[in-house]
Amino acid sequence: MVIAAATWTFLTLAHAPYLSVDDHPVPEEAFAIADVDRSIVLYDQVTCDVAPVWMAFDASSTDSLFLQVGVPVVERLADHRPLVYVLAEGLPEAVDVPFEVPEGLGAIVFDANEVVEPALFYEPFTGTQSWIWVEETLAIPGSGTGYIVALEGTERSGKLWVATGTIEDFSQGVGATFEDVWDFHEINGYGPADPSVEEPSCVPESGDDGGGDSGDDGGDDGGDGDGGLDGGESGEGGEASADAEGGCACSARPEGGTGLRSIVAFGLLGLLRIRRRSARAAVV
Repeated sequence: MVIAAATWTFLTLAHAPYLSVDDHPVPEEAFAIADVDRSIVLYDQVTCDVAPVWMAFDASSTDSLFLQVGVPVVERLADHRPLVYVLAEGLPEAVDVPFEVPEGLGAIVFDANEVVEPALFYEPFTGTQSWIWVEETLAIPGSGTGYIVALEGTERSGKLWVATGTIEDFSQGVGATFEDVWDFHEINGYGPADPSVEEPSCVPESGDDGGGDSGDDGGDDGGDGDGGLDGGESGEGGEASADAEGGCACSARPEGGTGLRSIVAFGLLGLLRIRRRSARAAVV
Protein backbone atom coordinates (compact mmCIF):
# COMPACT_ATOMS: atom_id res chain seq x y z
CA MET A 1 0.00 0.00 0.00
CA VAL A 2 1.30 3.45 -0.91
CA ILE A 3 -0.24 6.67 0.35
CA ALA A 4 -0.94 8.27 -3.01
CA ALA A 5 -2.66 11.32 -1.55
CA ALA A 6 0.41 12.47 0.35
CA THR A 7 1.62 16.00 -0.30
CA TRP A 8 5.04 16.29 -1.93
CA THR A 9 7.48 18.42 0.03
CA PHE A 10 10.86 19.43 -1.39
CA LEU A 11 13.05 20.84 1.35
CA THR A 12 16.42 22.51 0.99
CA LEU A 13 17.25 21.41 4.52
CA ALA A 14 20.07 18.87 4.69
CA HIS A 15 20.37 16.99 7.99
CA ALA A 16 23.68 15.58 9.20
CA PRO A 17 22.86 11.85 9.55
CA TYR A 18 23.45 9.57 12.57
CA LEU A 19 22.49 5.97 13.30
CA SER A 20 20.97 4.78 16.56
CA VAL A 21 23.41 1.87 16.65
CA ASP A 22 23.63 1.32 20.39
CA ASP A 23 19.94 1.99 21.08
CA HIS A 24 18.93 4.71 23.52
CA PRO A 25 16.08 3.19 25.55
CA VAL A 26 16.38 5.27 28.76
CA PRO A 27 17.26 8.87 29.70
CA GLU A 28 20.64 7.85 31.09
CA GLU A 29 21.60 6.44 27.69
CA ALA A 30 19.99 9.13 25.55
CA PHE A 31 21.53 10.17 22.25
CA ALA A 32 23.25 13.47 22.99
CA ILE A 33 22.27 16.42 20.78
CA ALA A 34 25.25 18.73 21.22
CA ASP A 35 23.59 21.70 19.47
CA VAL A 36 19.81 21.54 19.17
CA ASP A 37 19.84 24.28 16.50
CA ARG A 38 22.19 22.29 14.24
CA SER A 39 20.35 20.22 11.65
CA ILE A 40 20.78 16.50 12.37
CA VAL A 41 18.74 13.33 11.83
CA LEU A 42 18.86 10.14 13.91
CA TYR A 43 17.81 6.93 12.14
CA ASP A 44 16.32 4.34 14.49
CA GLN A 45 15.38 0.69 14.08
CA VAL A 46 12.41 0.16 16.39
CA THR A 47 12.26 -3.26 18.03
CA CYS A 48 9.90 -4.82 20.54
CA ASP A 49 12.74 -5.10 23.07
CA VAL A 50 13.85 -1.47 22.70
CA ALA A 51 10.68 0.40 21.79
CA PRO A 52 11.51 4.06 22.55
CA VAL A 53 14.55 6.03 21.44
CA TRP A 54 15.61 8.87 23.75
CA MET A 55 17.42 12.01 22.58
CA ALA A 56 18.64 14.67 25.03
CA PHE A 57 19.27 18.38 24.47
CA ASP A 58 20.23 21.46 26.47
CA ALA A 59 16.93 23.30 26.88
CA SER A 60 18.68 26.42 28.15
CA SER A 61 20.52 26.83 24.84
CA THR A 62 17.42 27.58 22.76
CA ASP A 63 14.00 29.21 22.90
CA SER A 64 12.45 26.84 20.40
CA LEU A 65 12.86 23.34 19.06
CA PHE A 66 12.42 22.45 15.40
CA LEU A 67 11.31 18.82 15.19
CA GLN A 68 10.59 16.42 12.36
CA VAL A 69 9.66 12.75 12.62
CA GLY A 70 9.39 10.52 9.58
CA VAL A 71 9.22 6.98 8.23
CA PRO A 72 11.10 5.85 5.10
CA VAL A 73 8.93 5.26 2.06
CA VAL A 74 8.87 1.47 2.21
CA GLU A 75 5.58 -0.19 1.24
CA ARG A 76 5.29 -2.43 4.32
CA LEU A 77 5.76 0.64 6.58
CA ALA A 78 2.98 2.67 4.95
CA ASP A 79 0.57 2.11 7.86
CA HIS A 80 3.15 2.66 10.61
CA ARG A 81 2.55 5.71 12.78
CA PRO A 82 5.32 7.17 14.97
CA LEU A 83 4.60 8.68 18.37
CA VAL A 84 6.93 11.36 19.75
CA TYR A 85 7.12 13.16 23.09
CA VAL A 86 9.01 16.33 23.97
CA LEU A 87 9.93 16.56 27.67
CA ALA A 88 11.19 19.76 29.28
CA GLU A 89 10.71 22.10 32.20
CA GLY A 90 7.74 24.43 31.81
CA LEU A 91 5.73 22.10 29.56
CA PRO A 92 2.31 20.79 30.68
CA GLU A 93 2.17 18.08 33.32
CA ALA A 94 2.88 14.68 31.81
CA VAL A 95 -0.16 12.37 31.83
CA ASP A 96 -0.74 8.96 30.24
CA VAL A 97 2.91 8.68 29.22
CA PRO A 98 4.04 5.07 28.58
CA PHE A 99 7.41 5.54 30.27
CA GLU A 100 8.81 7.16 33.40
CA VAL A 101 9.25 10.91 32.98
CA PRO A 102 12.28 12.47 34.72
CA GLU A 103 11.31 14.52 37.74
CA GLY A 104 10.34 18.14 37.13
CA LEU A 105 9.64 17.76 33.41
CA GLY A 106 6.38 18.25 31.55
CA ALA A 107 5.48 16.71 28.23
CA ILE A 108 3.87 17.39 24.87
CA VAL A 109 2.95 14.50 22.57
CA PHE A 110 2.64 14.41 18.79
CA ASP A 111 0.72 11.38 17.52
CA ALA A 112 0.86 10.50 13.82
CA ASN A 113 -2.47 8.70 14.19
CA GLU A 114 -4.03 12.16 14.44
CA VAL A 115 -2.52 13.26 11.11
CA VAL A 116 -4.81 12.92 8.08
CA GLU A 117 -1.97 12.47 5.59
CA PRO A 118 1.79 12.89 5.74
CA ALA A 119 3.98 15.13 3.64
CA LEU A 120 6.11 13.20 1.16
CA PHE A 121 9.70 14.38 1.53
CA TYR A 122 12.41 13.85 -1.09
CA GLU A 123 15.98 14.36 0.10
CA PRO A 124 18.01 15.06 -3.08
CA PHE A 125 21.55 14.43 -1.79
CA THR A 126 20.91 10.84 -0.74
CA GLY A 127 18.00 10.22 -3.12
CA THR A 128 15.75 9.04 -0.29
CA GLN A 129 12.03 9.52 0.28
CA SER A 130 10.16 9.66 3.58
CA TRP A 131 6.70 10.23 4.93
CA ILE A 132 6.85 13.23 7.29
CA TRP A 133 4.36 12.56 10.09
CA VAL A 134 5.44 15.30 12.50
CA GLU A 135 6.87 18.74 11.74
CA GLU A 136 6.68 21.25 14.57
CA THR A 137 8.49 24.26 15.97
CA LEU A 138 7.92 24.12 19.70
CA ALA A 139 8.63 26.85 22.28
CA ILE A 140 10.91 25.59 25.07
CA PRO A 141 10.22 27.73 28.16
CA GLY A 142 12.49 25.99 30.67
CA SER A 143 16.16 25.17 31.19
CA GLY A 144 18.25 22.14 32.07
CA THR A 145 18.07 18.93 30.06
CA GLY A 146 15.14 18.25 27.77
CA TYR A 147 14.32 15.05 25.93
CA ILE A 148 12.74 13.83 22.73
CA VAL A 149 11.28 10.34 22.99
CA ALA A 150 10.07 8.56 19.85
CA LEU A 151 8.44 5.17 19.43
CA GLU A 152 6.29 3.21 17.02
CA GLY A 153 2.63 3.94 17.75
CA THR A 154 1.36 0.77 16.11
CA GLU A 155 3.12 -1.51 18.63
CA ARG A 156 5.21 -3.20 15.96
CA SER A 157 8.84 -3.30 15.03
CA GLY A 158 9.71 -0.85 12.31
CA LYS A 159 11.74 2.22 11.44
CA LEU A 160 11.54 5.91 12.14
CA TRP A 161 13.82 8.90 12.13
CA VAL A 162 13.92 12.06 14.22
CA ALA A 163 15.40 15.34 12.97
CA THR A 164 16.12 18.55 14.89
CA GLY A 165 17.54 21.96 14.05
CA THR A 166 17.68 24.09 10.92
CA ILE A 167 21.32 25.23 10.74
CA GLU A 168 23.23 23.26 8.10
CA ASP A 169 26.67 22.56 9.51
CA PHE A 170 28.72 19.48 8.57
CA SER A 171 31.96 20.73 10.14
CA GLN A 172 31.41 18.47 13.16
CA GLY A 173 31.31 15.38 10.97
CA VAL A 174 28.51 12.88 10.53
CA GLY A 175 27.70 9.52 12.08
CA ALA A 176 26.51 7.60 9.01
CA THR A 177 27.63 6.87 5.46
CA PHE A 178 25.55 7.11 2.32
CA GLU A 179 25.39 3.31 2.37
CA ASP A 180 23.95 3.42 5.91
CA VAL A 181 21.26 5.85 4.78
CA TRP A 182 20.42 3.77 1.71
CA ASP A 183 20.25 0.63 3.85
CA PHE A 184 17.80 2.33 6.23
CA HIS A 185 15.60 3.48 3.33
CA GLU A 186 16.09 0.19 1.45
CA ILE A 187 17.12 1.69 -1.88
CA ASN A 188 19.95 1.21 -4.40
CA GLY A 189 20.13 -2.51 -3.65
CA TYR A 190 20.53 -2.05 0.11
CA GLY A 191 18.22 -3.26 2.87
CA PRO A 192 16.83 -6.65 3.96
CA ALA A 193 17.08 -9.74 1.76
CA ASP A 194 13.28 -9.93 1.60
CA PRO A 195 11.82 -6.40 1.92
CA SER A 196 8.25 -7.72 1.70
CA VAL A 197 8.40 -9.42 5.11
CA GLU A 198 6.03 -7.68 7.52
CA GLU A 199 7.41 -6.17 10.70
CA PRO A 200 6.51 -8.34 13.73
CA SER A 201 3.86 -7.27 16.21
CA CYS A 202 4.95 -6.46 19.76
CA VAL A 203 1.58 -7.48 21.21
CA PRO A 204 1.49 -11.16 22.31
CA GLU A 205 -1.33 -13.21 20.82
CA SER A 206 -3.96 -14.67 23.13
CA GLY A 207 -2.39 -17.40 25.26
CA ASP A 208 1.11 -16.32 24.29
CA ASP A 209 3.48 -15.20 27.03
CA GLY A 210 5.38 -13.05 24.54
CA GLY A 211 8.25 -15.52 24.27
CA GLY A 212 10.09 -14.11 27.25
CA ASP A 213 11.39 -17.52 28.35
CA SER A 214 12.10 -18.88 24.91
CA GLY A 215 14.87 -18.26 22.41
CA ASP A 216 17.49 -17.68 25.10
CA ASP A 217 20.26 -18.68 22.72
CA GLY A 218 19.41 -15.94 20.26
CA GLY A 219 17.44 -13.32 22.15
CA ASP A 220 20.38 -11.38 23.51
CA ASP A 221 22.11 -11.41 20.16
CA GLY A 222 19.24 -9.76 18.31
CA GLY A 223 20.75 -6.33 18.87
CA ASP A 224 23.45 -7.05 16.31
CA GLY A 225 20.91 -6.18 13.61
CA ASP A 226 20.81 -7.04 9.96
CA GLY A 227 22.03 -4.89 7.13
CA GLY A 228 25.22 -3.71 8.82
CA LEU A 229 23.61 -1.29 11.27
CA ASP A 230 25.81 -2.58 14.08
CA GLY A 231 29.03 -1.57 12.37
CA GLY A 232 31.35 1.17 13.56
CA GLU A 233 30.46 1.31 17.24
CA SER A 234 33.67 3.18 17.85
CA GLY A 235 33.12 5.60 14.99
CA GLU A 236 34.41 9.13 15.18
CA GLY A 237 32.41 12.28 14.76
CA GLY A 238 29.47 11.34 16.97
CA GLU A 239 27.43 13.94 18.80
CA ALA A 240 29.03 15.10 22.03
CA SER A 241 27.17 16.51 24.98
CA ALA A 242 27.36 20.25 25.57
CA ASP A 243 30.25 21.40 27.76
CA ALA A 244 28.59 24.67 28.70
CA GLU A 245 27.32 25.07 32.24
CA GLY A 246 23.79 23.77 32.52
CA GLY A 247 24.36 21.69 29.40
CA CYS A 248 23.01 18.32 28.43
CA ALA A 249 23.37 15.73 31.19
CA CYS A 250 23.46 12.76 28.84
CA SER A 251 25.74 10.20 27.26
CA ALA A 252 28.06 11.22 24.45
CA ARG A 253 28.98 7.91 22.87
CA PRO A 254 29.93 8.16 19.19
CA GLU A 255 27.17 7.05 16.88
CA GLY A 256 27.96 4.67 14.04
CA GLY A 257 30.90 4.81 11.62
CA THR A 258 31.89 8.26 10.43
CA GLY A 259 32.97 7.30 6.93
CA LEU A 260 35.54 9.64 5.38
CA ARG A 261 33.66 9.76 2.11
CA SER A 262 30.47 10.89 3.84
CA ILE A 263 32.26 13.55 5.91
CA VAL A 264 33.89 14.99 2.80
CA ALA A 265 30.69 14.83 0.75
CA PHE A 266 28.42 16.31 3.40
CA GLY A 267 31.09 18.87 4.31
CA LEU A 268 31.39 20.07 0.73
CA LEU A 269 27.62 20.31 0.49
CA GLY A 270 27.56 22.47 3.60
CA LEU A 271 30.31 24.75 2.29
CA LEU A 272 28.54 25.12 -1.06
CA ARG A 273 25.33 26.08 0.72
CA ILE A 274 27.13 28.67 2.86
CA ARG A 275 28.84 30.16 -0.20
CA ARG A 276 25.60 30.26 -2.14
CA ARG A 277 23.87 32.03 0.73
CA SER A 278 26.79 34.49 1.00
CA ALA A 279 26.68 35.16 -2.74
CA ARG A 280 22.96 35.80 -2.64
CA ALA A 281 23.43 38.16 0.30
CA ALA A 282 26.18 40.05 -1.58
CA VAL A 283 23.95 40.51 -4.60
CA VAL A 284 21.18 41.90 -2.41
